[in-house]
Amino acid sequence: MAELKDLTNAEALNNQVERLGDMIELNADYLQDLKHQIKSLPDSNFDDLLNRVDEAQHLMYQASQKLTNQDL
Repeated sequence: MAELKDLTNAEALNNQVERLGDMIELNADYLQDLKHQIKSLPDSNFDDLLNRVDEAQHLMYQASQKLTNQDL
């Protein structure tokens, strides 16, 4: 990813922001995998943790959509 000093025009800035959106989406996808792993743990109640991960994932997808100009 380009450093801020490399941002010399609007196109470079837009590209950087879009890449950040893509990175956020990848992290949100990771949280989805994490939720599946938590749910597969035997005899444990992790409802509070699952709720927090779910909320964080939702916010990350929203942020990604805003940065990549996707429709919400």
